[in-house]
Amino acid sequence: MFEAKVRVDFSRLYLNYQEVSRGGILWGSDRRYFFEREVLCTHKPADRKNECGVFIEYTDLVTGRRVATPTLDPNNLEEQKMVLQAAERLYQQLNDELFSGVSQPAPWLGAPPRPLFGSRVRAQSFTSYQQIVREYVFQSPQSINVGTTELPAVVSCVRRNVDGLIERDMRYPCNTYWEG
Repeated sequence: MFEAKVRVDFSRLYLNYQEVSRGGILWGSDRRYFFEREVLCTHKPADRKNECGVFIEYTDLVTGRRVATPTLDPNNLEEQKMVLQAAERLYQQLNDELFSGVSQPAPWLGAPPRPLFGSRVRAQSFTSYQQIVREYVFQSPQSINVGTTELPAVVSCVRRNVDGLIERDMRYPCNTYWEG
């Protein structure tokens, strides 16, 4: 169980997006990589961590351990995994809100070896999020949602005994069924 406080500086996020996108588009899995890069911020030196667009303070609700992205150890995979849980929630939250799909690369980028799908920042999102810093709080689910499915079925050659337990019905015509 965890709680993560996430602060997103959309102007900074957009500037960093422009640095890694090709022609304003991120292709294939590059969008997820971009989010992870912004969250972990391991590509920036310690004195420039404020230049990343996402800041996360992750708290493990079981142990009380806290991890914040500016102090994240780039060699500690456990801490990175913890913070990336919150990044996944952020990615799910912002994906449809910020990005629109692009199906084929521009001719000047060259033809890909396989079909690619990309994304570009929605113009409407860019203008409405300029100079905005938004905070989100994500928590792990407290329980698992379990659904039930009912299937109509007929069960033959079993019965309840006097104790209420299910047992084989050895009476006619089931006696031949259980003989095998």
